This record gives sequence, structure tokens and C-alpha cells, in this order.
Amino acid sequence: MITKGYFTKGIKEGIWKYWYSDGRLKMSSNWENGKLNGIYEQYNKAGVTINRILYKEGLKNGNCYWYLADTTIVKYFVNDIETVNNDVNSENNIFQLFFKNKNSSDTLKNK
Repeated sequence: MITKGYFTKGIKEGIWKYWYSDGRLKMSSNWENGKLNGIYEQYNKAGVTINRILYKEGLKNGNCYWYLADTTIVKYFVNDIETVNNDVNSENNIFQLFFKNKNSSDTLKNK
């Protein structure tokens, strides 16, 4: 794996990128003061995004997406704790599934 990123006084800073050995992008992330901050994305070998996670000061915050073959899972986090996005959901402990090539979505409760 090939990696490109920067350190400031030994601490990760700015955009970091990782590539597969064939040169295709594997991962991209942003760092501030040694903590993930902003968008973290991973890609499969075909170049398709497999997840997109939002970080703030090293913790998941906001809508996070996991892309599967025919489904997108969306979970909402506040300070690394899965919770409810009041803009989308009205019940506790739920996440959204969005199905590709279909005009539907399901909401499932976590147990």
C-alpha cells in the first residue's frame, strides 16, 4: 500500500491518502492535531466508495454511510455514539437502509 500524508511536529495533519498497489485510491481522510476531522472515505479496488464517515475531533459525528452491493446503510452519530438524527428519524436506536435501483427505504430498529 502506498501512503501520502503530512506530519506537523510528529502529529498527522491535513489530507492523508492511501492507494492499492495498483495505484487506485483505497482511502482518503483529513486530520487536524492528530485526530480525524472531516470526511473519511474508503474505496474498493474497483474505485467504488464503500463507506463515508464524518469525524469531528477524532469522533464520528453526523450521518455516516456504508455502501453495500445493493444497499446503503446510514447511521447518525454524536461524539462517536450512534443516536437519532431528529431531521430524519423520530424513534430511538434506528438506522436507515436505502436500496439501489428501487424506490424504497426501510427503517430498522437496533436491538
